Amino acid sequence: MRRNGSHFDRALLHYFIYYFTFHSLEFVHECIQHILSLYSEAESPPSSVVLVGHSMYWKDEEKLNHVTVLSVGGGHRDVMVKSANTGLNGVVSSSRHISAVSTSIPHVWEAADHLCIVWCNELVLATKRALFEMIDPKTSLLTEDPDLRMKIFRYHFSDHSGWKKYQEHKEDIINFKDKKDVNFKLAADSRLHIATNNKDKLFYYLFPVPSPKHGFVATTKIPAARWVFLCTKATDTTCDEGIDITMRGRVAPPLRAGVREIHLSPEDLKGHDFLVIRVPSGSAGVINAEMYDWEERHFEAELPAFFSMAPQTIVNMSGPTYISIGIDLTSVSTAYVAELVPEECPASVQKGINTTLRFEVPWKQEDTYSVASVRQNHSLSLKLQSGRPPNADNTSMPRLSAYLDPRCQYAITLRYSQREGYGQIVRFYGHTIPTMMVIIIILATSYQLKHLYLNKPLESFSKLHDLYCKPYVVVPPIALFRAIVKSETLEQSYDFRTLTEQGIFFNFLPLVMFLLSYGFCALFVLGLENKPNTGGRFWKWWKKGELSLEAFKSQNSSEQSRIWSIAVVGAVIAIAFGTCAAVAAMVLSLFLGLKAAGLKAKFLVAESKVQNTANKEPAKEDEQKKPTKDEEVLRQVRDNFYYVFTVLTLLNFLILIVLPSFLAWMENIKFNYRLQNDPALYPVLLACVSVIDVLGNPRPLPQNSKLTKPVSWILYLFTMLLVLYAIDSVYRCAYFLSMSMLLLSFLQLF
Repeated sequence: MRRNGSHFDRALLHYFIYYFTFHSLEFVHECIQHILSLYSEAESPPSSVVLVGHSMYWKDEEKLNHVTVLSVGGGHRDVMVKSANTGLNGVVSSSRHISAVSTSIPHVWEAADHLCIVWCNELVLATKRALFEMIDPKTSLLTEDPDLRMKIFRYHFSDHSGWKKYQEHKEDIINFKDKKDVNFKLAADSRLHIATNNKDKLFYYLFPVPSPKHGFVATTKIPAARWVFLCTKATDTTCDEGIDITMRGRVAPPLRAGVREIHLSPEDLKGHDFLVIRVPSGSAGVINAEMYDWEERHFEAELPAFFSMAPQTIVNMSGPTYISIGIDLTSVSTAYVAELVPEECPASVQKGINTTLRFEVPWKQEDTYSVASVRQNHSLSLKLQSGRPPNADNTSMPRLSAYLDPRCQYAITLRYSQREGYGQIVRFYGHTIPTMMVIIIILATSYQLKHLYLNKPLESFSKLHDLYCKPYVVVPPIALFRAIVKSETLEQSYDFRTLTEQGIFFNFLPLVMFLLSYGFCALFVLGLENKPNTGGRFWKWWKKGELSLEAFKSQNSSEQSRIWSIAVVGAVIAIAFGTCAAVAAMVLSLFLGLKAAGLKAKFLVAESKVQNTANKEPAKEDEQKKPTKDEEVLRQVRDNFYYVFTVLTLLNFLILIVLPSFLAWMENIKFNYRLQNDPALYPVLLACVSVIDVLGNPRPLPQNSKLTKPVSWILYLFTMLLVLYAIDSVYRCAYFLSMSMLLLSFLQLF
């Protein structure tokens, strides 16, 4: 990057998706040291570098309190990181950070995808302007003054008033008496529209302030350095002295249109009789300005009902330049669409004039805009990118602002958007579904063990899911525990705290997500059951029903099978260390699936024998019949199949949780066959060790284990801990699943 003789040298750091989280810090640190060493012989060697990247994390504030941090979220197009997660409140001191969303950044005003946000041209230009303005002309290096860096960042990423460069905010006193050829015009109406090509004279338009309840708004395309003043000394027709308040204005979209706006509340106008708009000579452009009744133009709208299909008209009027509508939108799970419809415009209205809709969120810099020609319809999605934080002002609400041409009549309609509403639910709460599904699976496993220690026949997993996995088994005990155990330390450790800070937690969240996950879990289990069922039928057909059931008629286990299982698990562990743990888990799932398919085939054979025996020897009425040997074998085979399928379900959910590691490995395989710092390695290793007895034992079902009952209760405790500590931290589910499988393996030993 180069400007006016100054330039920045750029160095690209590419991880090739090779590092995870904090492991990348060592690599970046070494790169920084190497880059700085290249300037060791320079006249003024730099002592720091500027880091620009995505998915960066701030850890040590105390030692780096001189560092200024700019965090930019991509808005609704960033599907990987929500805007709420890019905020730095509570992480970095407010005097050292700027948090913004690209939709609200001056001269950007667009949402950006997570992976391309660093290369977004408008964002690159904004960053470039800020960095060049930070150069100290004496040293040709970035200024060491953190306060100045913050002011420049804040100007270019938040409070841009229209000046090309940052300037100190000074509201100079202007004496109009000392100026020559000053022409004042009194605005006859409180509303002013000027489409001018002012070639000859410099004009100052005076706007009287009628009452303390009036506010002021103005938009302009005229490129004047100083264009708006508050009059402090005035006569009836002139202003003798005023305060330059140009720096209170802000640039507005569209891009490269040169539009600036200014809003003044009744509090800002208090003590002043006039406001002055300056139109310099030789300028051409448009000015829309209006002194308006604040309460009349600031009102709240009643939102359409959830199931309403027709749009609801909330505004239909002509004449206003500006309208601000309060939208009581406090939940991230709802979304509306506002549409601006020009009802009537005179033929004299120029095509080059625009109308603008702006959705402003008071607790987060995430404003969104929609701009169109004055005669065109256009719409704007009204949805939150971050929830209301707990410390936000409860009286404040998002507002929909409309900048209009005063010569036209407009209607503004609102309608509920079900499609975008569902998208908001997935965006903010979708990550809790895997955790809730894991809770349901572990809960079903707990009830399977309960059947075991009560000497009841084991049930199919889908039946356990339907009969026992109810929300009242998990959710109310958690609420009761939190109500009884009042500990600030514990509350700070729960995942609920993170969701509360993001403003998206509500008391019924676990219950609602449990019910949603229940359906997904049922579909997952149904699909998983079809695999061993289909494989078992094929196996039976292939063997022509000649499958040995002797293993279920004796208590002897095969040493050869155990050695075979150890060899398989050893090979799987080698795959985990040599490639990726997720790949190893998939291979292990294949072997365990074959084990389940073999048991299913034997179950079908045993079932056929029992049915044939029953057909040959009809049961006698009123006779208490003891189960035959074939029926005992059938029950043994069935229980073993259901038990192996339970372990298979836990393993497949583990694969689902560690799937991101597999995707990273697939992306990285062209550089290295082994995934470094694999976060799924340890959970998968535990799972591998856990299935040795299941694979190597013809009868993997534990018999008369003393640990069955306590393990069942421990698994039930796991469901509670998952709600508290993994509803937002999904990666922890992998450890709970692997520990559940490890506990099941203990039943074979004790």
